[in-house]
Amino acid sequence: MEKAMEYILQVDSQRSFSKAAECLFISQPALSAIIHKEELRLGVQLFDRSVKPVKLTSAGTKYIAAAKKIQKIEARLFQELQNHQDDKKELVIGSSAFFFVNFINKLKEDFSRQRPQITYKCIEASTEAALHKLQKKELDMVITAHNNHLKDCCFVPIRSESIVLAVPAAFDINKRLTGYALTLQQINSGEWRQQRYPCVPLAYFDNYPFILHKKSKDMYKRAMRIFHRQNMRPRVLAHIEDFYTLYFLARSGQGIVFLRDSLLKYMEPTAHLIYYKINDPLATRNINIYYRKDNTDALVRQFIDFCVQSGKS
Repeated sequence: MEKAMEYILQVDSQRSFSKAAECLFISQPALSAIIHKEELRLGVQLFDRSVKPVKLTSAGTKYIAAAKKIQKIEARLFQELQNHQDDKKELVIGSSAFFFVNFINKLKEDFSRQRPQITYKCIEASTEAALHKLQKKELDMVITAHNNHLKDCCFVPIRSESIVLAVPAAFDINKRLTGYALTLQQINSGEWRQQRYPCVPLAYFDNYPFILHKKSKDMYKRAMRIFHRQNMRPRVLAHIEDFYTLYFLARSGQGIVFLRDSLLKYMEPTAHLIYYKINDPLATRNINIYYRKDNTDALVRQFIDFCVQSGKS
């Protein structure tokens, strides 16, 4: 739409040259000059300036009616062009195998109901590698539990998850802690978050072996800070890359592990593990979606907004 037509529509909307000028971020004399020039070109007067608020003349009424039709046509054209552009649009997402299997695939399916033209390319990588690819503009976004600020990137939380303690059932300490033990059903239903379910004192496990994440992982850093707050120096048997391996090592009786509650939704009940609630703010963390600050792609923004809304629901 031509600038003069846009300005005339704004004056009609505000019924005031001064208010329209404020909305358009230009001076009132400049606005008046632009509209006067357009009136001279058309050979008609569009506004009756002798009254306040200003009124449209009969010619102005016809002009505004036509201008609004043009505005609608332009909006419809823009939408059609946007849809055409999206026909072959691809979103490139980086994340871990866990998120792709248990989380991102559902988001893709739900978003595709709104935008069926979209295709997806999913790049499995460690958080560190994925964020590096994002900075190099090889990815549109990264979904991760990482929560540190990254140069040239932003992130927004799209949901939260909780961390539970999984202890091999064969460990004798469990016999003393039956009042703290949680069932898989209580965790998966979310019931365990209620205050009536007590948190286990971690000091009970001070003499038992732990298996932790790799030192570069967010979960390792959280675990060490939790231990520090409890004045614990646990015996660490190994550092592992992913949650699935941690789960199966704990289930085989090797050591105690920290697990995300969202992982347990996909596991069968087992008599080989006992679960406990942890009393520490670090036992809750956000799942974030990272994107580059300079990414102006409307589709990327729409997908991010969709993820945020899905997390709220």
